[in-house]
Amino acid sequence: MKNFKIFIVLIFLIVASACNKSSTDENVYNYKTDYVGDNSKVTKIVDSVKLPSIVKRGNIKIDSDSEPYGVIIYLENTEDINPRDLSTNAAVYFSLISNLGYVEFKETSEKTIVVFKRDEIDKFLESKYFKTSKEIGSSEKSFYDYIEKSRTELAY
Repeated sequence: MKNFKIFIVLIFLIVASACNKSSTDENVYNYKTDYVGDNSKVTKIVDSVKLPSIVKRGNIKIDSDSEPYGVIIYLENTEDINPRDLSTNAAVYFSLISNLGYVEFKETSEKTIVVFKRDEIDKFLESKYFKTSKEIGSSEKSFYDYIEKSRTELAY
């Protein structure tokens, strides 16, 4: 049963990678940080990663009181959003924020859209790109190679 759940998560993330239309600001790697608690850099990272065009970002909340540390991103205009469309955004956040444990996307009404955990994203990234989020974020070259590969896949 556990293997089946992992399989479903992997399928979900593969489809999500193909469906996501987000891209990143060319300077986003400059905001890389070790800590979710670095509010300024975390906010700049979230601001630099474009969301699917149908949604608008509201506030963000940084959960740095206890592990797992997380970022909660509130979205507006979510009627037509598919939660899969946010997985590439989450992969970028995990690559650039070293101690980030989860990313939660919520409607401004507090209804959860989707939660991504680092280990789930890493399993997907390893299966598709042969690297974890930490390895992708380990250097500027590795990070932008990942961004370019994900953009190329989205163009098909």
